[in-house]
Formats: sequence, structure tokens, C-alpha cells
Amino acid sequence: DGKIFVEDTIEKISQEGEILFSKPLLQILIDNKIEHVLPHGWSLTNERNYDLLHLNDIQPVFHESEYWEKNDVFISLKHISLVLLYRPSTNKVIWYKQGPWTQQHDVDVINDHQIAIFDNNLNKFLQVDGYSETLIYDFEKDETFSPYRDGYKKNNIRTAGEGLSEILENGDIFVEETYSGRILRMDKMGN
Repeated sequence: DGKIFVEDTIEKISQEGEILFSKPLLQILIDNKIEHVLPHGWSLTNERNYDLLHLNDIQPVFHESEYWEKNDVFISLKHISLVLLYRPSTNKVIWYKQGPWTQQHDVDVINDHQIAIFDNNLNKFLQVDGYSETLIYDFEKDETFSPYRDGYKKNNIRTAGEGLSEILENGDIFVEETYSGRILRMDKMGN
């Protein structure tokens, strides 16, 4: 009938181009019995749901910790404001959280118990609510905090889509404010 549905899939591909692993994300949610994270009333026939999940980042885990294993992957699904930790070897979702981020991009592993998430911070009208920011989720404390909030505010960093950040070894942060075409490097105070 001409309708389109985007079926986001994660794949592991060898250097020779051979597909080593392939799994649709919607199937991962169903297999792990967490389809309740999908919007109420979603349907494959609803035109507004053609891009239901919108996969925008996969961050592989390279080192084992108490909270994840090597070769697990963090996955960011923008349209449902969900970040999850998935173990391809067992097809298990190890952890997932919807918010406090909204329409987020770019998940990074910081250390053995924290991840950083670039939060576009959109309101229900899909406009930036104040400023974008980089949130830190701490698995040890089960809490989220925003150490760079003052810097984002001082520099008026706001991007309704895309965007990324990278926390540097000295504690500074590199930010790509995609919609404004800016790249910034700043400390926590925004200098």
C-alpha cells in the first residue's frame, strides 16, 4: 500500500564484509518482554509510526565491569527516549532506562560504572527545553546528574536533533551542536 516502516537492525560485520550478527531492535524489545516502552497505541499501520524507534547510536563495550561485559552494546533509541544495554551473545537486555533524557543522541562509556548521554532535551512540541546537555548515569548510585549544565547554559548550546559530546581525560567536554553548526570545547563552567 506504499506505506514505509523503518525496521532498525543492529549488525556486527567483519572486516571482510560478512554479517556475523543481525537482529531487529523491535524483536529485541519483544524477546525481552519490554515492548511496554513503545508508545501507547503504536501500530505498524499507523503512518506516524513509520520510524518508531529511530536508532541513533550504538556504543560497543570494550572492557568488562560489574555492570556490563565486553562485547555488550549500549543502544540509543531517540523516538522513545530509551537507552538500553544489550548483550548480543544471549539476546538479553541487561538494563534499560527511559529518561530523564528526551530525544537523546550519543551514548559513551566513561568508566566502569558511568555512561554519558547527549540529551537534546526536547519538550512535547519537539523544541529544546532550555538547553541541551550531557547527562551522566551512574550505575553504582542509580542516579543521573548533569555536571556540564552551567557550561551548556553559558554557551547557549541547544540542538533539537543530532548532537554529540565527548568527555576528555582532563574533564573538559567536546560538544557538537549540530543544528547551529558549532563545535565547542569547554570546562564544566563553560569556559
